[in-house]
Amino acid sequence: MVNYSTCPDNELVLFLKEGNDAAFREIYLRYDKLLYLYAYKKLRNREEAKDVVQDVFTWLLNNRTEICLTGSLSGYLYKAVLHKIFDIFKHKGIIRKYAESGEHHIEINSTETD
Repeated sequence: MVNYSTCPDNELVLFLKEGNDAAFREIYLRYDKLLYLYAYKKLRNREEAKDVVQDVFTWLLNNRTEICLTGSLSGYLYKAVLHKIFDIFKHKGIIRKYAESGEHHIEINSTETD
């Protein structure tokens, strides 16, 4: 029997693509809290952060056979969360901006008058 808690991410992805539910559970256990903290740091809203992470994991499970990683699983998941966050900002009318250094900055376009 495979001990999924000791499997590297790339092996978990292979198991996941084969439909292995235990591999999905391990990926969820490894990344759920980290992705939530990342989303919360950007959104400053607990419910939205939970929803973003849930959406990413739901998408991952539903599309597991289609996954094609060229990098790390963690990078893939963080990028998926970031795209969901940008969708929320776009929906709210917030303009985002990337710094040249690669750090992500978000600027709010204020239309309020004094």
